[in-house]
Amino acid sequence: MKIRKNLLLLFIGACCLSSCIRQEALNSEADITACKISSDILLRDPVITNNKVTLYVNDGTDLSNLSPQFTLTDGATISPASGTVLNFSTPQNYTVTSQDGKWKKQYTVECTFANRVTEYH
Repeated sequence: MKIRKNLLLLFIGACCLSSCIRQEALNSEADITACKISSDILLRDPVITNNKVTLYVNDGTDLSNLSPQFTLTDGATISPASGTVLNFSTPQNYTVTSQDGKWKKQYTVECTFANRVTEYH
């Protein structure tokens, strides 16, 4: 009887010591949350919508070799890699993949020339 009681106590103790907490699930978000590029060519902060990033640049900016830096949701990755030099004479496509790898989101990144208003009427 004493052995059964000891085994029962040992079993209960082992159950109490084992963890019931599961690891946190990987992030399923795949978003661009911020974009940085050389401030001397930008007229204003980039505009980020659900699937598009618009960079408002000064007239005469050479768009052939820009390398925007992206901030993503936790654990997400981007392709082409953040900071890759690309020709933005035409819009460029980026794919953001969530940390859990189950979700992908396409973004179009484009540059728009926006004339500064220098004369008022």
